[in-house]
Amino acid sequence: MNELQSSKFVPAINNQMRIYKDLFFGRDESYNNEQHYDTLLVMEHFRPEVENELRNDVDNILRNELIYLKLAIDNIKDKQVKKSKKKKKKKKRNKKVKDIVANR
Repeated sequence: MNELQSSKFVPAINNQMRIYKDLFFGRDESYNNEQHYDTLLVMEHFRPEVENELRNDVDNILRNELIYLKLAIDNIKDKQVKKSKKKKKKKKRNKKVKDIVANR
């Protein structure tokens, strides 16, 4: 007789069956009549994704802070270089004050 070729969906179904057996087969769900989600399972599932996003956000914030600190240090160095140059003193001129009412 002709043998049927195995379906391309069989490995996917077997994989999902293995996941079901690992996570849910031995659980006692008698207390969970309303079928609420398992918070610990959700936390374990999403924790790596949240940690990666948080790590990326913190890295970006630290990079920005480092840029601002470098700019601040550069500005301080520039100000110190400018201060070290001698400034020429300007001579004060004594202006003669004219008496406006002198001819009266």
